[in-house]
Amino acid sequence: MMLGPAFSDPVHDSQRIFRQALGALAEPMRVVTLCVTPSCPADLSPACAALLLTLLDQEVSLWVPPLDDGTRAWLTFHTGVRFAGQASDADFVLFAAGDDARRPDLATLKRGDSRFPDRSATVICEVNGFCPGMGPVFDGPGFEHPRRLQAQGCDEVFWTQWRNANTAFPHGIDVFFTAGDTFAGLPRSTRPSQEESSCM
Repeated sequence: MMLGPAFSDPVHDSQRIFRQALGALAEPMRVVTLCVTPSCPADLSPACAALLLTLLDQEVSLWVPPLDDGTRAWLTFHTGVRFAGQASDADFVLFAAGDDARRPDLATLKRGDSRFPDRSATVICEVNGFCPGMGPVFDGPGFEHPRRLQAQGCDEVFWTQWRNANTAFPHGIDVFFTAGDTFAGLPRSTRPSQEESSCM
C-alpha cells in the first residue's frame, strides 16, 4: 500500500486546521468549512481526517471501532497514534453517530480529574450532516445568543450520555461533529436542550 502526503503542506495546513478547531470550540455548534482538504481514506470524511491529522500524535491514544486495515495504517503513518483497546482508556474516541452497536457510552470516557481536568477524552463523531435551525438549542459560554443545530444521527441516547458525562464541570468531554468537509465543536461547557424538531 502506497501512502502519500495527506496535506499538501503538512505543517501549515495542520496549523490552519488547528486554528479552525479552536474557533469551533470558542463558538460552539457553528458549522465550519475546512480551509484545506486532505487526501484521506474513503471511510473517513475529509473533516474527520483533517482533525485526526491535526490533533493526533505519538503521545496520545485513539479508540475506534473496527476499521479497514488501510485506514489504520494511514492513521499510524501520518500521526504515529497508539490505538487503545478500550474507549475508557483513550485520549481520543472516534465513531459514527448512527453506529449504536459499537458506540461507547460517553459517560464511561475519561473526564479528567481535579488537578488535570484537561486529561479528558475528545470525541470525534461522524454525522450525516447538519441542519441549522433544527434539533437541540445550545447555550452557554461562547454564545451571544442560543443556537439551534441538529447533528444528523445523534439521538436522545447520545445527548443523555453527553449530559451525564458533563455534570461536574470542569470535568467532562469535548466533541467535534464531522460531516463531509464541515465540522462543529461542542465543548463541555455547552448545555443542549431537549430535541424538538428534526430534518431528514
